[in-house]
Amino acid sequence: MLSRRTFLTGTVAAAALAACAGESAGESDDETSPTTVTIRPGADAVSDDIANEPPVAGRFTPVASIITRWRQDPFAFGSYSYLPPGASPADRAALGASIGGRLFFAGEATSLDYSATVHGALLSGRLAAAEIDAIANDGETIVIIGAGAAGLGAARSLADAGYAVTIVEGRNRIGGRVHTDMSLGVSLEIGAGWIHGADGNPLTELAEQFDVERFVTDENESILYDADGKEVDDDLLESIEELLAQLDFNGAATIGDVIETAIAKLDDGEARIARYVATSVVEHEAAADIGQLSPESMVEGEEFEGDETVMPNGYINLLAPLAEGIDVQLERIVTSIGHSDEGVEIGFADESMVVADRVLVTVPLGVLKAGVIKFEPELPGDKLAAIGRLGMGVLDRVILEFDEVFWDEDVDLIGYVGDEPGLFVEWDNWARVVGKPIIVGFNAGSVAERIEALPDSEVIDLAVQVLTNIYG
Repeated sequence: MLSRRTFLTGTVAAAALAACAGESAGESDDETSPTTVTIRPGADAVSDDIANEPPVAGRFTPVASIITRWRQDPFAFGSYSYLPPGASPADRAALGASIGGRLFFAGEATSLDYSATVHGALLSGRLAAAEIDAIANDGETIVIIGAGAAGLGAARSLADAGYAVTIVEGRNRIGGRVHTDMSLGVSLEIGAGWIHGADGNPLTELAEQFDVERFVTDENESILYDADGKEVDDDLLESIEELLAQLDFNGAATIGDVIETAIAKLDDGEARIARYVATSVVEHEAAADIGQLSPESMVEGEEFEGDETVMPNGYINLLAPLAEGIDVQLERIVTSIGHSDEGVEIGFADESMVVADRVLVTVPLGVLKAGVIKFEPELPGDKLAAIGRLGMGVLDRVILEFDEVFWDEDVDLIGYVGDEPGLFVEWDNWARVVGKPIIVGFNAGSVAERIEALPDSEVIDLAVQVLTNIYG
């Protein structure tokens, strides 16, 4: 199966899609989080959110489930950023530009090299910290808004440089769009999941520094099924991948315009497989439909080489040590930021206020787009325009635990060419990582947003139906 990290990178330079699993957020124990956990009565784990309906007996009946709805998350309003038509990397630069030496910005959406990734967020925070350190004086008060990878990375750098740093975080936990859920008795990532490219990656350095266990996953250890449960012929899949690899996106309004034109020339069977490839490789990376993506999104940024790794004991273990010794104030929801030549005033939902010399804003792009933080004076026009042009995508997970593994045990990735394009086309075999019969299905873009509007029971039914189509 075609690797995401090499898709459309051969002969067409305009097709070098940056790998970006991104950092989506959510948690089962946060009252404001749309993430829901359901556990069948009698299961080992315990939850306050027990399903009211009696379970249907059978091999495909989940013991427990976790459903994420990141578009509805009030601390993110999406998963990670992308470039829609009309946007460019220059918008990321404008978003990350400081204002008056008092107000600074960081986060994956500001990263020119590694946007939509945790390591991009971490590096952007360190970059902003260096900018602050270059102009700040001893004894100044520095407040960082947001305890995600960007905020924690910046705080660690500034604290190590001798500054007194305070982090204010709206959630009741640190990590932001990195969250390890333990409600099913094992570490499950309902936000960011991978270190993408281990070689030289700053997250790998953290893993080694903090002695965090890693597990290598390989997307080439995969299998692809058609809607009838039959395995898709490897030669046919490779021919479709080669066709898409030759597409020229120069001058196109969107990636989708080019791909759909190519698909229209295929027969029905080939077209369905081509749409699967476009969804799994492009849309799941960008967290947006191919029709929403600028061709420029495929050439922005860089990649680290090396293995794709996950943390069996929790991704949060990479970030939590960064907060040691730093004043982190949780459940502090920022509503306003006033800034001038003299300093910054931060207003909170409880009507309290904090005065600081300098402030670093690391909230996700979705929060800035929603306008839930009022800036006084208003942000500069170029920054507002950048916020408006950049896109905030959505990638959702449905995590299912069963009584036993009935799927392919020896692969990491299970693909599905369904009748409905984009619906649960990709499954990760998490049993290999955590040692329990758990499988994770993904939806992205408009499909994810449609699924988010459904009640939990219908979401689970759709997911189970796909698994039944493959293995029933």
